Amino acid sequence: MKDKFSLDHLKKEEKKQVMSLLLVICLVGIVLLGTSYAWLSVTKEGENHVGITAGTLNLEFDDNGSDVITLAGSLPKSDSEAIVGDSYNFKITNTGNIPSNYTIYMDDVELSGGEARIDDKYIKYSLTKNDEEAHSSLLSAITPDENMAKQIAFSSLKEGESDSYSLRIWLDEESFNSSAAGKTLKKTLRIEATQ
Repeated sequence: MKDKFSLDHLKKEEKKQVMSLLLVICLVGIVLLGTSYAWLSVTKEGENHVGITAGTLNLEFDDNGSDVITLAGSLPKSDSEAIVGDSYNFKITNTGNIPSNYTIYMDDVELSGGEARIDDKYIKYSLTKNDEEAHSSLLSAITPDENMAKQIAFSSLKEGESDSYSLRIWLDEESFNSSAAGKTLKKTLRIEATQ
Protein backbone atom coordinates (compact mmCIF):
# COMPACT_ATOMS: atom_id res chain seq x y z
CA MET A 1 0.00 0.00 0.00
CA LYS A 2 1.28 3.44 -0.94
CA ASP A 3 1.50 6.28 1.62
CA LYS A 4 1.35 9.08 -0.94
CA PHE A 5 -1.44 10.06 -3.29
CA SER A 6 -0.29 9.42 -6.84
CA LEU A 7 -1.84 9.69 -10.27
CA ASP A 8 0.69 7.21 -11.70
CA HIS A 9 -1.74 4.30 -11.75
CA LEU A 10 -4.39 6.25 -13.73
CA LYS A 11 -4.61 6.26 -17.50
CA LYS A 12 -3.73 9.43 -19.39
CA GLU A 13 -7.43 10.32 -20.02
CA GLU A 14 -8.35 9.73 -16.37
CA LYS A 15 -5.44 12.00 -15.29
CA LYS A 16 -6.79 14.82 -17.48
CA GLN A 17 -10.26 14.42 -15.95
CA VAL A 18 -8.90 14.49 -12.39
CA MET A 19 -6.76 17.56 -13.11
CA SER A 20 -9.71 19.34 -14.76
CA LEU A 21 -11.92 18.58 -11.75
CA LEU A 22 -9.27 19.91 -9.34
CA LEU A 23 -8.93 23.08 -11.42
CA VAL A 24 -12.70 23.66 -11.41
CA ILE A 25 -12.86 23.13 -7.63
CA CYS A 26 -10.03 25.66 -7.09
CA LEU A 27 -11.69 28.25 -9.34
CA VAL A 28 -15.05 27.85 -7.58
CA GLY A 29 -13.30 28.30 -4.22
CA ILE A 30 -11.54 31.48 -5.38
CA VAL A 31 -14.81 32.94 -6.71
CA LEU A 32 -16.61 32.15 -3.43
CA LEU A 33 -13.86 33.76 -1.34
CA GLY A 34 -13.77 36.86 -3.55
CA THR A 35 -17.55 37.23 -3.45
CA SER A 36 -17.66 36.84 0.34
CA TYR A 37 -14.93 39.46 0.79
CA ALA A 38 -16.64 41.91 -1.57
CA TRP A 39 -19.94 41.49 0.27
CA LEU A 40 -18.39 42.23 3.69
CA SER A 41 -16.02 45.02 2.65
CA VAL A 42 -17.49 48.29 1.37
CA THR A 43 -15.82 51.51 0.25
CA LYS A 44 -17.79 54.40 -1.23
CA GLU A 45 -16.39 57.71 -2.52
CA GLY A 46 -18.10 60.91 -1.35
CA GLU A 47 -21.15 61.94 -3.32
CA ASN A 48 -23.97 64.27 -2.33
CA HIS A 49 -25.85 61.33 -0.84
CA VAL A 50 -24.22 57.99 -0.22
CA GLY A 51 -25.80 54.98 1.44
CA ILE A 52 -23.37 52.25 2.48
CA THR A 53 -24.81 48.85 3.30
CA ALA A 54 -22.91 45.70 4.30
CA GLY A 55 -24.95 42.96 5.93
CA THR A 56 -27.16 44.78 8.43
CA LEU A 57 -24.94 47.89 8.52
CA ASN A 58 -26.23 51.04 6.89
CA LEU A 59 -24.18 54.25 7.17
CA GLU A 60 -25.49 57.37 5.49
CA PHE A 61 -23.09 60.08 4.38
CA ASP A 62 -24.88 63.36 3.61
CA ASP A 63 -23.08 66.56 2.79
CA ASN A 64 -24.41 69.98 2.01
CA GLY A 65 -22.01 70.80 -0.78
CA SER A 66 -20.04 69.36 -3.65
CA ASP A 67 -18.48 65.92 -3.46
CA VAL A 68 -15.10 67.46 -4.33
CA ILE A 69 -13.30 69.76 -1.90
CA THR A 70 -11.51 72.39 -3.99
CA LEU A 71 -9.07 75.10 -3.02
CA ALA A 72 -8.01 77.27 -5.95
CA GLY A 73 -7.09 80.94 -6.11
CA SER A 74 -7.26 81.23 -2.33
CA LEU A 75 -5.15 83.50 -0.19
CA PRO A 76 -3.21 82.19 2.81
CA LYS A 77 -5.00 82.48 6.17
CA SER A 78 -4.08 82.34 9.81
CA ASP A 79 -5.57 79.53 11.90
CA SER A 80 -7.80 82.00 13.75
CA GLU A 81 -9.26 83.29 10.46
CA ALA A 82 -9.73 79.83 8.95
CA ILE A 83 -11.42 78.21 11.98
CA VAL A 84 -14.39 80.60 11.66
CA GLY A 85 -14.54 80.42 7.84
CA ASP A 86 -16.65 78.29 5.53
CA SER A 87 -16.77 74.58 6.20
CA TYR A 88 -17.60 71.35 4.45
CA ASN A 89 -20.26 69.68 6.65
CA PHE A 90 -21.37 66.07 6.68
CA LYS A 91 -23.12 63.59 8.95
CA ILE A 92 -22.62 59.88 9.41
CA THR A 93 -25.51 57.87 10.85
CA ASN A 94 -25.66 54.19 11.77
CA THR A 95 -29.22 53.18 10.88
CA GLY A 96 -28.36 49.48 11.13
CA ASN A 97 -28.99 47.25 14.12
CA ILE A 98 -25.39 46.59 15.18
CA PRO A 99 -22.49 48.87 16.23
CA SER A 100 -20.03 49.93 13.53
CA ASN A 101 -16.51 51.37 13.29
CA TYR A 102 -15.68 53.74 10.48
CA THR A 103 -12.64 55.51 9.10
CA ILE A 104 -12.70 58.76 7.13
CA TYR A 105 -10.02 59.27 4.50
CA MET A 106 -9.17 62.33 2.42
CA ASP A 107 -8.08 61.31 -1.08
CA ASP A 108 -6.66 63.30 -4.01
CA VAL A 109 -8.99 63.91 -6.96
CA GLU A 110 -7.59 63.90 -10.47
CA LEU A 111 -6.91 67.41 -11.73
CA SER A 112 -8.20 68.80 -15.01
CA GLY A 113 -5.85 69.62 -17.86
CA GLY A 114 -3.66 72.62 -17.14
CA GLU A 115 -4.10 72.45 -13.35
CA ALA A 116 -1.10 71.87 -11.09
CA ARG A 117 -1.52 70.23 -7.65
CA ILE A 118 -0.50 72.21 -4.60
CA ASP A 119 1.68 70.28 -2.20
CA ASP A 120 -0.02 69.17 1.06
CA LYS A 121 2.77 70.87 3.05
CA TYR A 122 1.06 74.24 2.34
CA ILE A 123 -2.43 73.06 3.36
CA LYS A 124 -3.93 73.07 6.82
CA TYR A 125 -7.16 71.41 7.83
CA SER A 126 -9.43 71.28 10.82
CA LEU A 127 -11.99 68.52 11.43
CA THR A 128 -14.58 69.15 14.14
CA LYS A 129 -16.72 66.25 15.36
CA ASN A 130 -20.05 66.94 17.09
CA ASP A 131 -19.14 70.57 17.86
CA GLU A 132 -16.07 69.60 19.91
CA GLU A 133 -13.10 71.96 20.00
CA ALA A 134 -11.34 72.08 16.63
CA HIS A 135 -7.62 71.49 16.26
CA SER A 136 -5.73 72.36 13.09
CA SER A 137 -2.83 70.53 11.47
CA LEU A 138 -0.87 70.52 8.26
CA LEU A 139 -2.24 67.96 5.80
CA SER A 140 1.33 66.78 5.20
CA ALA A 141 1.54 65.77 8.90
CA ILE A 142 -0.76 62.79 8.19
CA THR A 143 1.26 59.73 7.26
CA PRO A 144 -0.41 58.05 4.28
CA ASP A 145 -1.15 54.33 4.39
CA GLU A 146 0.19 51.79 1.87
CA ASN A 147 -2.37 53.06 -0.70
CA MET A 148 -1.33 56.71 -0.14
CA ALA A 149 -4.67 57.38 1.62
CA LYS A 150 -4.72 59.94 4.43
CA GLN A 151 -6.85 58.95 7.43
CA ILE A 152 -8.38 62.02 9.07
CA ALA A 153 -10.73 60.33 11.56
CA PHE A 154 -11.70 56.99 13.11
CA SER A 155 -14.75 56.45 15.28
CA SER A 156 -17.50 54.06 16.33
CA LEU A 157 -21.25 54.39 16.24
CA LYS A 158 -23.80 52.35 18.12
CA GLU A 159 -27.02 51.55 16.32
CA GLY A 160 -29.10 54.72 15.86
CA GLU A 161 -26.23 57.11 16.66
CA SER A 162 -24.88 59.91 14.45
CA ASP A 163 -21.68 61.93 14.19
CA SER A 164 -21.68 65.39 12.59
CA TYR A 165 -18.48 66.82 11.13
CA SER A 166 -17.24 70.20 9.90
CA LEU A 167 -14.12 70.18 7.75
CA ARG A 168 -12.19 73.34 6.95
CA ILE A 169 -9.22 73.54 4.57
CA TRP A 170 -6.99 76.54 3.90
CA LEU A 171 -3.58 77.70 2.71
CA ASP A 172 -1.34 78.04 5.74
CA GLU A 173 0.02 81.57 5.99
CA GLU A 174 3.14 80.41 7.89
CA SER A 175 4.34 77.78 5.40
CA PHE A 176 3.03 79.36 2.17
CA ASN A 177 5.52 80.50 -0.45
CA SER A 178 5.34 81.61 -4.07
CA SER A 179 5.88 78.07 -5.42
CA ALA A 180 2.34 77.24 -4.23
CA ALA A 181 0.72 80.21 -5.95
CA GLY A 182 -1.68 79.42 -8.78
CA LYS A 183 -1.92 75.73 -7.88
CA THR A 184 -5.05 73.76 -7.00
CA LEU A 185 -6.10 71.37 -4.26
CA LYS A 186 -8.85 68.83 -5.03
CA LYS A 187 -9.78 66.21 -2.45
CA THR A 188 -12.70 63.94 -1.75
CA LEU A 189 -13.79 62.18 1.41
CA ARG A 190 -14.01 58.42 1.58
CA ILE A 191 -15.58 56.38 4.39
CA GLU A 192 -14.72 52.76 5.14
CA ALA A 193 -17.00 50.96 7.58
CA THR A 194 -16.30 47.75 9.50
CA GLN A 195 -18.48 45.71 11.78
